Amino acid sequence: MAQHVIYWNNKAATERAKPPEKQNQAVITDALNRCGRVLRDLAPYQTPKLAAVIVKGDQKAPLNLSGLSDSELAFLRRTMLKITPEDGSQEPS
Repeated sequence: MAQHVIYWNNKAATERAKPPEKQNQAVITDALNRCGRVLRDLAPYQTPKLAAVIVKGDQKAPLNLSGLSDSELAFLRRTMLKITPEDGSQEPS
């Protein structure tokens, strides 16, 4: 697809290089519009969109907290209380 961008960009540049009285604005506009459409279609593959990530534990292998100290467990509890909704549901608001 990148070669299409180069092609349409070069086509517009070639037309722009002509003297102003010989330039065909319709060719320039069409080439740049096509270039833009190709770039729009290409963009998700070049730079993927950020998406929300839901972190869930494995139900068959629960989290092992036995290696944490008392102060680390207290910190974890305080943190979990901050992010847990007051209505007791599992989904944070």
